[in-house]
Amino acid sequence: MGRLVLAAALLALMLSACAPMAAAIRLPTSGACPWGKGRDVSGNCADTCALRNCGANSRCLKDEAGWANCVCLRGFQLLPNASCAHSCAILVCDVHATCVKEEDSLATCVCNWGYAMTPDNGCVDTCVLKSCVGNGTCQKDVNGTASCVCGWGSTLQLDKRTCADNCEIQSCGANGQCQKDAAGAASCVCDTGYTLQSDGRTCKDNCEIQSCGANGQCQKDAAGAASCVCDTGYTLQSDGRTCKDNCEIQSCGANGQCQKDAAGAASCACDTGYTLQSDGRTCKDNCEIQSCGANGQCYKNETTGEAFCVCDDYYVLQGDGRTCTDICIVKDCAVSLPNSHCVKANLTATCECNKKFALSEGTCHDTCELKACVNGTCSQDEETGEASCACYPDFELQSDNRTCIDICVLANCTANSYCVKEAGKPTCPCLKGFDKSGDLCVDTCELKGCVDGECFKYEETGAAYCVCNATAGLALLPDETTCQDACTTAACDDNDANRECIRNPENPADVRCECKTNYTMFEGKCTDVCVIKEPDCASADVNSTCYKRGGQGVCDCKEGYALSEDGKCTDTCDLKGCVGGTCNKYLDGMAYCSCDADAGFVLLADQLTCEHVCISKNCEANDPNSYCTWTRENGASCPCQLKFQESAGKCTDTCELQKCGEHSECQYHDDGSAYCVCDTGFTLQPDGVTCKDNCAILMESAPCTGVNEQCGTDPTTGVASCVCKPYYHRNAGTCVNKCFEPVLFHCKDDKKTGLPLAECVRRVDGNPFCMCEEKVDPKTGNCIVVIPGSPDQDYVNATWPAATWPAP
Repeated sequence: MGRLVLAAALLALMLSACAPMAAAIRLPTSGACPWGKGRDVSGNCADTCALRNCGANSRCLKDEAGWANCVCLRGFQLLPNASCAHSCAILVCDVHATCVKEEDSLATCVCNWGYAMTPDNGCVDTCVLKSCVGNGTCQKDVNGTASCVCGWGSTLQLDKRTCADNCEIQSCGANGQCQKDAAGAASCVCDTGYTLQSDGRTCKDNCEIQSCGANGQCQKDAAGAASCVCDTGYTLQSDGRTCKDNCEIQSCGANGQCQKDAAGAASCACDTGYTLQSDGRTCKDNCEIQSCGANGQCYKNETTGEAFCVCDDYYVLQGDGRTCTDICIVKDCAVSLPNSHCVKANLTATCECNKKFALSEGTCHDTCELKACVNGTCSQDEETGEASCACYPDFELQSDNRTCIDICVLANCTANSYCVKEAGKPTCPCLKGFDKSGDLCVDTCELKGCVDGECFKYEETGAAYCVCNATAGLALLPDETTCQDACTTAACDDNDANRECIRNPENPADVRCECKTNYTMFEGKCTDVCVIKEPDCASADVNSTCYKRGGQGVCDCKEGYALSEDGKCTDTCDLKGCVGGTCNKYLDGMAYCSCDADAGFVLLADQLTCEHVCISKNCEANDPNSYCTWTRENGASCPCQLKFQESAGKCTDTCELQKCGEHSECQYHDDGSAYCVCDTGFTLQPDGVTCKDNCAILMESAPCTGVNEQCGTDPTTGVASCVCKPYYHRNAGTCVNKCFEPVLFHCKDDKKTGLPLAECVRRVDGNPFCMCEEKVDPKTGNCIVVIPGSPDQDYVNATWPAATWPAP
């Protein structure tokens, strides 16, 4: 940074010292040369600028006296060596700055895009100066100006540097949580049963907002919406908060009382003989409601109070239960039975048909209408009104006395005939092309009965005749009905079944008898060509036979045999030479090799050799710890041998994969899978590989906390339990040192002196024993004490013989 300041100062000094002209040089003159000229080395007058010879990046200017001066061009500055250099070549800018020189101005250092000038003239990254705080990143605009852009869910604060979390700004109250939308905008969402207030932050209990009145409770639905629910027998009012007694709302009138059902719904119940009106409140007298009209009286049921109307004789109560109408009016014969009139009798009314009308299917019809004469005219008797039918000419009245049928219809002419009326009587002649056959008219072609020919009819008479298909070689026999094949007539096969009829293609009726294909005339009969040739074939080769080819008999090898190199017919399987498989033959006798696919053998490309798929599988070569197996369903595969398992494409020892931990040994199951077995005193953990010290397990669940206790394991079973430390013994549940417990153990003292004869010491296993203070009697094993001044030795028994171990 110091270099930048120093260079700028130097440049300023040079510019102030040398502007506007630099290196003004006066050329000596001798004599008087014109203005602007001076003497050259030869003494001649020459242009002073030509004599000055200004260097690069400069130009020559003459002062008032005509002296030549070299002035640097714009953008160039004079150096101490009198040369002109570009001002930016002199100015040294920061690594993140660029020298800039505008026309007629000094060179300055301008920071590069994205950098800004600091007070010490250094260029620093604008994002470093910005120093965004929180969930914000610095971004630069096209001018390199830095600004902080907050991440999703945060907002830029007034300092233009800090990004605060929108939920932190939102500050939702109790029973509400802040959530952000896809754009990161924060808003408060109340818990179920609470509603966001106008401040956008406070969540208020919906039941507190609802404020239910007396005889009502607030409840919320699954969505948390609050509503007032009235007690049984009360109804919520329009304000959604007030509960009013249902009977107070119902307000029953006279002759009625309010009652509530199990659900609390109120309704008015009228006294007997009264009926609740549509308003649900008013009780009205049933007879007042019934309002029986003229010709009727009102009565009430003594039990139910129900009102009903009873009509006078010959009046009928209508569907409204009130109106009594004359039974003939009700009967309304003119409508219910047109063309009839009403008759009253025995308190009932009936409709009877008028004269010249009769009842049919519940309707009074005109007797002629009922008679319905067919092909005739109807007339009615003036007295009785009865109808009768008269037939048209050539029609005849039938037994129903109403139907007149055409006499030709009655003639019942058969099919293919027609009716002819003569003098009122019918006859049935046959149509053209038909002839009588009994009572029927039958087609003349049907009667003709052409056999294997086609029947035609004469146009004029309709008589039938037969025509045979000459192109098929058929001809009409003398009976003029039968068409017969010329070959049938020739009867070629009558005496020789192997002879057949041959037609002349140009004249199918021209036939001749010849032997069938593969037959030839031999001794007067058509004989099989191979019957003639077979003896020659058999004599040539026992495995050859005759074959029919092109109508001739030729000798060739039998099926399943082929001509070998020695020219003999040899079995095709002998020629095939299958290796390790079975030879089979196609229907034409050609041999082919097949392998036992059920045993895993396949035919090789030579179509002769059968090889087991495991040979080409070559499992052992790829992995010595694998072997080949084959099944019809899955083919050949290379599973790992027993006690090996595939890992990373190789068969690896299952114990190597098991990776049993310390204090364990890997063993194999019968199926070859590996498992870990812990040393005695250790237990296998759930991971199946780690063995944990039983004492460590015991100390985790039930640590040994007794005095002088420690955990120990059974050397045989390995079971851990709390035992006494070495040299201690359990007494009444406590571990004690027997030597310090006289009750448990005591070495006796000398009877005479009271001095101890033996000292209690502990064995390695912790049990005590008495060790003599002085010496041991070699005979008895008791402790010996020598009394000073006495020639005798005193023998005193200790608690136990010194040479024996006391019981624990």
